[in-house]
Amino acid sequence: MKLFIAFIFVFLSLSLFSQEFSNIVSYQKDKKIIVTYDLINTAPHTVYDIKLKFQDSTGKIIFPRTIYGDLGKVSRGKNKMIVWDVTRDQKEISTKLDPILEVTRSQYMMPKSKPESNNKSTRKSKNKNIASGELHGLFFGASTGLYLANKYTANYFNGTGVNRISVILDNPQMKEKIQEALSNQNYSYDTINSLPHNMKYDPALTMGFLARYYISNRSALSFEFNSVKLKTADKFTLNIDSVNMSFSDAQYVSCDITGNETRFDMNLCWYQVFGNNKTFNPYAEFGLNFNNTLIKKNDIKIRSLTYSIMNPSNAYYKIQNGGVGYGFLAGAGVSMKLNENFTFDIGFNVTMKKIGLVGYDDALKPNVVLYIRMILLTFGVSGNAETQQPSTDELNK
Repeated sequence: MKLFIAFIFVFLSLSLFSQEFSNIVSYQKDKKIIVTYDLINTAPHTVYDIKLKFQDSTGKIIFPRTIYGDLGKVSRGKNKMIVWDVTRDQKEISTKLDPILEVTRSQYMMPKSKPESNNKSTRKSKNKNIASGELHGLFFGASTGLYLANKYTANYFNGTGVNRISVILDNPQMKEKIQEALSNQNYSYDTINSLPHNMKYDPALTMGFLARYYISNRSALSFEFNSVKLKTADKFTLNIDSVNMSFSDAQYVSCDITGNETRFDMNLCWYQVFGNNKTFNPYAEFGLNFNNTLIKKNDIKIRSLTYSIMNPSNAYYKIQNGGVGYGFLAGAGVSMKLNENFTFDIGFNVTMKKIGLVGYDDALKPNVVLYIRMILLTFGVSGNAETQQPSTDELNK
């Protein structure tokens, strides 16, 4: 479908609306309307508010929205340029448009500009991508999502591994208090039947930030850092074996066992967009994962008593429960560019990762994250190409 049903003729504006303007020219280039002008007869080191609108053959005034270049705060000089990306504002134009430039003097002074020779090479290096509207450079953003952790490592907290439940249940001083909480009943347990062996993590909220270096609109190298707090909870039982119990009394007591850990994930990925839609495009990514896990809690609760079963020797020697792991990830989703200020990713990734927990660091297991990301196109080392000032020479090539 043609975006323009009538060709916009190249023309020279016959009316100058202020003595400050000269050489006002308007023409079409790559589905954009380009207006060039000279700003003369103005005071040095002073900026002027420049505005642009158009008038069609019927006299209707059109105010462009997707517009960039030498407008707003502009100092005097020749070869000024304003570009209107018509197709982003309306689908078609069927009449000739005349530009109308307006100028208002600003109230503050511009600092002395650098010599033309110092800016020329920098300006020229940016302009190639500007004309095509491509992203190029380093941009930053944030992400949040739902972390679905594999249950494989959840049994680290079930009282049979490094953090043994026997630290509490077999301690003579603790045992006396536990018996008091159980109405002075004796108790026993075994690691096979009394402790849980199928613990699972609860879904958790993950948050982080990312840096993405765009080689083009379609390809980028991405670094992402996320953290998540995971919790797992289950039950264990204490067998009651007091001679004072009757057959109608419960033969066991159900107790809580919980674990908390924090994971930090660092993902280094290649990001590839497919399709050429202005707003929605699918993408895929793949890369490496490096992770660090810190164990925060491993508690048991017996009636009103709560105890930590964390390995006491680790606490004594200040050894951190947890460790470093690694893995590989792949993901996909939809990229949404709603305006020139930011873009969103909605997608998921699956990471085959090893978690650095003693006894569980020998296997790659899948962990899934459903996420939404936001990339700020106005916050980066190199701006969005469409927001920078184009060169007359480049666009006329």
